[in-house]
Amino acid sequence: MAGPGFSRYTRMTLRRRSHKCFGRARNRILSTNLAGSRVYSYEELLRTIARIAGLRPVLMRTPFALWDVLGGLAEMLPQPPLTRNQVELMQIDTTAAENLPGFRTLGISTRSLEDELKTILRQSKSRISPP
Repeated sequence: MAGPGFSRYTRMTLRRRSHKCFGRARNRILSTNLAGSRVYSYEELLRTIARIAGLRPVLMRTPFALWDVLGGLAEMLPQPPLTRNQVELMQIDTTAAENLPGFRTLGISTRSLEDELKTILRQSKSRISPP
């Protein structure tokens, strides 16, 4: 587990230069927060995924300095599985801002992470199991 596991996650920011989707003035940049209703710490996120998958995680806190070194080494690979920029992003909270439009503005209803994980696991099991 990278760092102490306290970083919080919910947000994915969408920036568009399109007036068609949001009915805004042409060329205006609109930031939209797309996030679920629950905020997870990194540790909570890993434990939730493991619980839904029926796994018992063994989480070991690893200093960000070590992850930074690993990211730097991995960047030398043709297709790095991790970069220093990704490690840097893991160190900051990425939660939704209340003052920006989100899914509701787009007319999209959200589902819980737990429900989505169950659906994904059910679908992957049906692909693996013979008919």
